[in-house]
Amino acid sequence: MAALDPSKDNKKYVYDTVNADIESEKSLRYTEVEHSVTFQKAIKLHYPAVLWALFINTATILKGMDGGIVGSLVGIEPFKGQYGYLYNDTFTIEAS
Repeated sequence: MAALDPSKDNKKYVYDTVNADIESEKSLRYTEVEHSVTFQKAIKLHYPAVLWALFINTATILKGMDGGIVGSLVGIEPFKGQYGYLYNDTFTIEAS
């Protein structure tokens, strides 16, 4: 971790090796703990992130399904009869 040494006139950055070693050890321990967590424990620990990911992915999936649902709805005969017009003895939906 770099720290500014106020006693120096040239204001150069000085590397603090004591704090760097402590931060390195903390980082290593945190990584070991994170890697040892089971799937169920990770979900319980990070449930807000899991819920957010499910919400966003559900919106994406539903957006992809929209075209298929609308396409199949337009093909249903009662829908064609109500919203279409008669052309050559069959009901047709306008493309516009």
